[in-house]
Amino acid sequence: MREEVPERLHLAAIAGDVHHNLRSALDYIITALAIASQTTLTTRHQFPIFEDSRDYRTKVAVGKQPKIGGSLSGIKHGLVEIERFQPYNHQSDPKADPLAHLNRFSNADKHRQIGTFGAMPSEGLMNVTTDNGSPVIDSWHPANGPTWEADRDPMLARLRFAKPYPRKITMHVEMSIRPLFAIPPRRQETKWMAHDLRFLKGIRNHVRMVVEVFEQL
Repeated sequence: MREEVPERLHLAAIAGDVHHNLRSALDYIITALAIASQTTLTTRHQFPIFEDSRDYRTKVAVGKQPKIGGSLSGIKHGLVEIERFQPYNHQSDPKADPLAHLNRFSNADKHRQIGTFGAMPSEGLMNVTTDNGSPVIDSWHPANGPTWEADRDPMLARLRFAKPYPRKITMHVEMSIRPLFAIPPRRQETKWMAHDLRFLKGIRNHVRMVVEVFEQL
């Protein structure tokens, strides 16, 4: 199935705006902590998000001791909470953590390319008719519903007809469309990172929870 989506770039830009605003909300936490710690705020300060604990210890902090010149340099408050929210603490696959998705999407959209928008069809009803009445004798559907890959059309079904093969096939499909946003894989990765609108709302709720935790400090 191929269908052009005229709002493709428009929706991708809106999603990028959401990702950037949520990422900025986390960075404002660090601004407040820097002021509370009476340290000079620099362009290096930001809310760290790491999928690997070794990278966090190397680049950000060891325990309650921030690295000088790092993203938490001079900050004395909230260090335990910041480390607790790192993706490597919360998932068997840290890449599945909401903050990991937020960080990757925001960085990719800022520095490499606008996130890709795909109109992902869900399972639905299909009614097939032919010009000669030839019936469908075999059909195949993706095991977990239609799958999405960048630059490829979604596969809904594969059909095989009885002879004599029809010259004209008409298919009426009723299904819902699920918005899907994706970014290319990083170096040494093969799979695109993608999430739907429901997951994006989950990221928003997760960031709201993080902000509320620091508001109570």
